Amino acid sequence: MIPLLGGAVVLAVQTLNVVGLGTAAGIGYAYGKRAGKAICTFSDRVEDAVIDAIKS
Repeated sequence: MIPLLGGAVVLAVQTLNVVGLGTAAGIGYAYGKRAGKAICTFSDRVEDAVIDAIKS
């Protein structure tokens, strides 16, 4: 009986660990995507400003 309870506890701890890592990865992906979009938008604005300055 005791090995069965120990196995159940280990399984529960491992499950929580995997869920926690998945959550952290998802949050990291979302923040990275958001930051990447902001950087891309900023660089597009800079490029447009440089092109406009060269044309004038």
